[in-house]
Amino acid sequence: MNQATVASIVTKYEQLAKNLREIAMDWHQGKLHPSFFTTFKFKDECGASCPIDLYKPLACNYNAREQDIEIKMVRQVIRADVDIISADPFTCWDINDIENRTEDRFWEESPRSFYVCTSKYQGVKTLAITKTGCLTTVNPNEPSLTDVPILMNDCC
Repeated sequence: MNQATVASIVTKYEQLAKNLREIAMDWHQGKLHPSFFTTFKFKDECGASCPIDLYKPLACNYNAREQDIEIKMVRQVIRADVDIISADPFTCWDINDIENRTEDRFWEESPRSFYVCTSKYQGVKTLAITKTGCLTTVNPNEPSLTDVPILMNDCC
């Protein structure tokens, strides 16, 4: 083996050791390091819909006898077919006639002859709707611009 080959092997080993240290540090913080997929030669077919920051590592087990590594993780998927919509809260005014007077002329009557009831919308503030029209709730109920809304059921 010549010197150039040995130097190349040592360089690759040092880079692998550095990558593994960085991957381990991020793993213990509940994140995946960007070099995770290339280091383990893992290809995710999800592509741009599954950025690495949406993965959450769960467990990593090494079987020395089998020379096998088992990695468990979950990921969130960004769905391009889903739009997040916000409710436009409203107040409903209901004019009730105490003495059976007509509602369309209430301003001509004595103030004591009618009363006004208000109702405020108390429903879900944020929903997800797919291009096919499937509607579902979102968690968190009021996501900010930096949140990743999670659909609460398997919508269409």
